[in-house]
Parts: sequence; structure tokens; C-alpha cells
Amino acid sequence: MTRIIADIKNSADAETIYKVIKRFKVKVKMMNEHQWEDYVLGRMAAESETEGETVSRKEVSKWFKKYGIDF
Repeated sequence: MTRIIADIKNSADAETIYKVIKRFKVKVKMMNEHQWEDYVLGRMAAESETEGETVSRKEVSKWFKKYGIDF
């Protein structure tokens, strides 16, 4: 499985791309910045729990900045 994540500033453009991808009968999700941050936080928290650790929004923010994602 391959994932494509795009940061599109214009919501009309994002909607158009969303519709094009749906035509290929591919599962697609569209999220705003807050939903994306919550998703990543949830994934990191789930992974950390298996290792007996915790994760905070601050850690997620640092991770985003480390990889050049500015939310």
C-alpha cells in the first residue's frame, strides 16, 4: 500500500483532487490541519502505549517541525 499526503492551501483545489482520486475507486480521506494533527497524535499515542510510554501534542508539533511540516 502506498500513501499520498498533500498539503493543499486552496480548499477548492483540494476538493477537485479528492473527486479525481475517488474516480479511481481508491479510498481517500480529506482532513484539515487540526484533524491531521489529531490523527498523527493518535497514531503516535497508540504506538507509544505499546512501549509503555506517552506522547503529547508538543511532541507531535516537534516531529512536524523536524520534518518540515509547519502546522
